[in-house]
Amino acid sequence: MKKILLIISIFSGILIFLLLYTNLWNPSWNPFRPVPQIVLAKMALKMKDTKAFYIEGLVQIKENKKGRYHPWREEEESEETFSKTDSELKFIFGINKKAKKNSDLTFDLEEKTHKENKYGWRKEPRIFDSFNSVKFKKVKDNFYLLADVSGKPLPENQWIRIEQDQLGELLFFLITEGRDVGLEIQIPREKQEELIEIIIKKFIGAKFYKIEKELPDEKINGKIAYHYLISLDKREIKKLSSDILSEVAEWLVECMSFSPQTSTELYFPSEEYFLAPSFYLIELNLALQQTIDDLFGKLQGVDVEIWIGKKDNYLYRIRLKKERDLVDYYKKNQYLLPREDILEADISVLADIHFSKFNELPEITPPSEYINLGEIIQWKQ
Repeated sequence: MKKILLIISIFSGILIFLLLYTNLWNPSWNPFRPVPQIVLAKMALKMKDTKAFYIEGLVQIKENKKGRYHPWREEEESEETFSKTDSELKFIFGINKKAKKNSDLTFDLEEKTHKENKYGWRKEPRIFDSFNSVKFKKVKDNFYLLADVSGKPLPENQWIRIEQDQLGELLFFLITEGRDVGLEIQIPREKQEELIEIIIKKFIGAKFYKIEKELPDEKINGKIAYHYLISLDKREIKKLSSDILSEVAEWLVECMSFSPQTSTELYFPSEEYFLAPSFYLIELNLALQQTIDDLFGKLQGVDVEIWIGKKDNYLYRIRLKKERDLVDYYKKNQYLLPREDILEADISVLADIHFSKFNELPEITPPSEYINLGEIIQWKQ
């Protein structure tokens, strides 16, 4: 009897060892379980080589603040203040890599924001609402754009076809609104590919996250997935964003050429247009750096959950969900609001991004009705 029990014990031990070693049974305490760094590295390689996939994302930010404003004059009574921001961004992205450096893709983006505020010097609340949407397709060598963005010189509800070699003309048109200002922008395909490679290398070389915790495995789309909590490094995120925008600015200047002023609109010198894109990117970088600082400060760090398929190594989901009371944050940064006492303040952030349809994305088709970019430029001139 003892021999039988010993044989069963040995056989069970060998079986458990094989199950753990092959990851057919992979509990969190499995000594042969791959370390998170290896799993993330495999995921990066798998996603890089994936021929087609689909991304659907939602980002919501809600922030509220109530306070009391103290006027400069002592005889005046203090007044209630408040601000409220509710913004939502939805996007869908699909890519079909038919051949190297020749991908078809589709991208839809929709953004809406509601802002409301009242300060001591304002009797009535100020309300601001915005809605922007962009649809973009690349099919073979043509781009198709449908944009409803305030302040842009593009027609509403009209698909525009742009040939791949016309991207410089589109950029020129957006900067100058079609004016003849002695500026020319040429972006050949080699330059387009060069910029994409620069951005990819920057992302691959950056170490902007740290694995904080290995969470219990979960099912995603019916498949078991590794589940990790990672923290983003504010300094590296800021450096990465600044480096990318600097590279874009340098690349853009290389694509531009300048000729003597030909426009009769003397209040718009050519030199200003020549420098405008770089100035826009500098302003964007400064605003982005401040936004990153504010977000990390208000959330006390940014922690993100990710899910990676156990068997296929695909990235299935990224989620950031955090709520915080901000009264202490504003007290600590009182210099921002020297004459306002903060009574209530909070922020809620949700970012939820899902990846799916790996190697299953159907053919991306162009719109049936569109006008050419040249028609828009002639119409604006």
